[in-house]
Amino acid sequence: MTKFQQSKVSPLSAKSNTTAISAAGPLPLYYQLYETLRSQILDGIWTNGDFFPPITVLASEFNMATVTVRQALNLLQKDGLVNSQRGRGTVITSSFTAPQPFQLESTVTEILDLYAEDSPEVETIDEGVRMPPVIANDFRLFPSYFFIKRAHIRNGERYCLITLFLAESIFRNNENEFRNNLALPVLFSLDNIDIKRAWQSLKLEKADHSTSTVLKLPGGDPIAHVTRYITNTMNELVYFADVRYRADAIQYNMELKI
Repeated sequence: MTKFQQSKVSPLSAKSNTTAISAAGPLPLYYQLYETLRSQILDGIWTNGDFFPPITVLASEFNMATVTVRQALNLLQKDGLVNSQRGRGTVITSSFTAPQPFQLESTVTEILDLYAEDSPEVETIDEGVRMPPVIANDFRLFPSYFFIKRAHIRNGERYCLITLFLAESIFRNNENEFRNNLALPVLFSLDNIDIKRAWQSLKLEKADHSTSTVLKLPGGDPIAHVTRYITNTMNELVYFADVRYRADAIQYNMELKI
């Protein structure tokens, strides 16, 4: 038995947190194979410079057509994890380095201090006028809101997908600042906005299709889902954010009362 069969790709022997590939599964075979190989790369089973076995061998190992294997390898190549070299095969081109998680803070001051010390790059994905997806039981809504959907990036990796909603009147009066900076520091720097309350909730969920596509996660991977609310002294919702973090990008420490 080859080294490949013993320790790398065999779905029966892997120590790589993968499940058996099945045509009866909810995902297409090529995507199941993509997730399996990607997980093995991220787990360090395959390292930079390693070559995958030939496509025909992979097809035989996983009992699927060569065209299905090619589809999976194409997705890995789009992720920058492998490269197809004519006459040589498919080489691993990027070994995964786990991102250094940052602390998910629980006070506004701590969040603002975090951004002041380590401000991520941002990439705008979508924007426009839309009401936030909230039920206004404890606060009142402005007539209209402007939303910006962004990916936050550290060390070239998207680690956070945020859709933020600002009262449109506030956004329009400070549009340049909000477009070119992180929203929270800008909001709390405005002298004419009297903030009364800020709160957030955290849930652990599985990544939906949109989130997994933006953050380049396998579908169903765990994420931390944070919803954040800020109201003014008139009890009006001036800011709402739907934030989805890669599970490996954050940590949340809590002091236990004795």
